[in-house]
Amino acid sequence: MDFNQFIGSVPENIGWGKNLLSGLGNNYLGLGRADDLKFITSLTNCSNLNTLWIGRNLFGGILPNSIASLSIHLSWLAIGENQFVGNIPSEIGNLINLQNLDIYETFITGTIPASIGMLKNLQQLVLENNKLYGEIPSTIEVGNLKHLDILDVPWNKLSGEIPSSLANCKSVRGVLIQGNSFRGDVLYIFTTLTAIEGLDLSYNNFSGIIPKYLEGFQFLRYLNLSFNNFEGEVPKQGVFGNVSAISVVGNDNLCGGIPELKLPTCPILANDGQGKAHVSRGIILVISAAVCLIFLLCALASLYWLRKSSKKPSSLSSMEGRHLKLSYAELFKATNGFSSDNLIGIGSYGSVYKGILGRIENTVAVKVLNLDLRGASQSFTAECNALRNIRHRNLVKILTSCSSMNFGENPPTSNLKSETSNLNESPLNGLDWKTFFLFSCD
Repeated sequence: MDFNQFIGSVPENIGWGKNLLSGLGNNYLGLGRADDLKFITSLTNCSNLNTLWIGRNLFGGILPNSIASLSIHLSWLAIGENQFVGNIPSEIGNLINLQNLDIYETFITGTIPASIGMLKNLQQLVLENNKLYGEIPSTIEVGNLKHLDILDVPWNKLSGEIPSSLANCKSVRGVLIQGNSFRGDVLYIFTTLTAIEGLDLSYNNFSGIIPKYLEGFQFLRYLNLSFNNFEGEVPKQGVFGNVSAISVVGNDNLCGGIPELKLPTCPILANDGQGKAHVSRGIILVISAAVCLIFLLCALASLYWLRKSSKKPSSLSSMEGRHLKLSYAELFKATNGFSSDNLIGIGSYGSVYKGILGRIENTVAVKVLNLDLRGASQSFTAECNALRNIRHRNLVKILTSCSSMNFGENPPTSNLKSETSNLNESPLNGLDWKTFFLFSCD
């Protein structure tokens, strides 16, 4: 009943005739509804069904799983140009004698079923202009489809690399995968496909150089490499010599080729006598000069910022590496007179206070050691050695240390001795000494 003007639904019991051989293609059948394909289940009774073409109709709904239970003799399944939705049934691999699978121009989505790899006799796979996405499953070793004649999966959302096993399909005549998101270098993929007549890789993300061996493919009549990321020189022989048979537009890094392609001239190559090509001396000089200039500018910029930063030590970070000198009065003021409100904690040999140091406008921690306590002096020495050798992200930085008598409410205004002072040689030895560690709290 192909090629008529039938309309409406297909009877659900159409499969009563077990010797039914053909199909219903090129009509106006179907109502675009979910139950349009109920008749497929009855076709499983047609044990001699060899061809099923229901393409170019108005069928809607989801492809039923029963489509994978059709006759084992089915060799051609063509259901394209309809309004199907959903996924391709994963059981499609049960149709082991299928030679042609045409599912094109529908609203089918999802990934390509891995079970298609079981169709060893498949010669033509057409999945054009659907909404398929993802990579070609690794379980499909395309190379096992040794009878594959045409691989036609353009205008989907497929990604990943072309399976390298495609090189085993030596009889393939057409590879049409344009309008996807395939990527990778194709230099070695098509080496053995000498029977190929049409190759369309356009509108993908392929890269690398254009395989020069394609010049020798005598049957190649159509080659479209446009809108990818190919680079380097375009060959000139074979199909590359016919401007009407090739397209390389949209590859910004290509050069050479026949004049009709209007590509920029490739850099001049010379032979050094040992079979190695090298870029002309003029280009090398230009590149070398550019590199030297960049290094010089970087050095000058670094020197400028170093000088600028050394002139404006306005923050705590600018004082790192220096010895910060403080007076008892500054510490007294920063901690509000070592107020109990500023007390952070108490240890065995002293206390820790929170302070705001006016000079650098930073919050600090002031650790006060009482040297009158037995063991405090040894603790001070041990802590100095530890803090000098330890660097850890969970430890606050030490800014400085100092020592002084406990002047009570009358702090001196002179600068205190640093951590290098020898307390035993001090003229104030024997008085009530306090030792301070100052920590950054940034």
